[in-house]
Amino acid sequence: MKNHILVFISLFTFMFVNSQTTQYLGVKPALQKSRIIKNVPYESNGYLVMHKNSRIDYWIIKAIEDGKVQRVYETNRGENHIRLEQKIFSNRSYSYKILGMSKTNETIIDLDAMPTEDEPTWIYNDCNRPTCVKTTGASNYAYAMQIFEHINNDSYKLKLSNAWSHVDEEEGIRIPYYIEVSENNLGDALTDQGHSIYQGPSSQTYLPNNGMYKVALGMGEWMSDIGTTTDPINGIGNEGCTLSFGTALNRM
Repeated sequence: MKNHILVFISLFTFMFVNSQTTQYLGVKPALQKSRIIKNVPYESNGYLVMHKNSRIDYWIIKAIEDGKVQRVYETNRGENHIRLEQKIFSNRSYSYKILGMSKTNETIIDLDAMPTEDEPTWIYNDCNRPTCVKTTGASNYAYAMQIFEHINNDSYKLKLSNAWSHVDEEEGIRIPYYIEVSENNLGDALTDQGHSIYQGPSSQTYLPNNGMYKVALGMGEWMSDIGTTTDPINGIGNEGCTLSFGTALNRM
């Protein structure tokens, strides 16, 4: 067990973008899970993961903006995942060409992934929104309240989301709040937070620290409510920024 690397699933949803990127409520990015795509970057620590296919030896992914190929990614042979830069996968203006290639370099799969054509109605207000974090005691959790205001700025919505300790700008990933547990309590802690130990591209890795393990905090009893939004609330989005967490929950 001493050589175990703690890996927990990034179950944190969609809002996997940095604070400079505009977010929209109800607008789907180009990369979506399908019979070809298994995991998407904003849910998998930046990794695009394709379903394994015995005919596919490697994958080529082209990131396209304004009709021009801006970036070309290629997996190693025998692998089905590749990591994309956050500035690309969080930008809704990008479309993608996904090519599944055989061992003889023939194209087996040719997929065009396009962003939604819907016009955004609810735009993310990146203010100092309420965060609720509990890292002691039997029940541990970390969740936040996101605020989306109508494009006409006459109403807003509240949305529960995962909370993050900080952003690693160099790696382009969000670092979660976490608790430290001993090896004996590791299994229970992972179960409580809805995580699993496994090694794979759709995970965030932490090394053991002086005999302890870091376990990312989930949303506790609110996990099933992630993604739930309210009916519109009259007022501007900045009003939601000033609400206490309890008041925000009551308004949902």
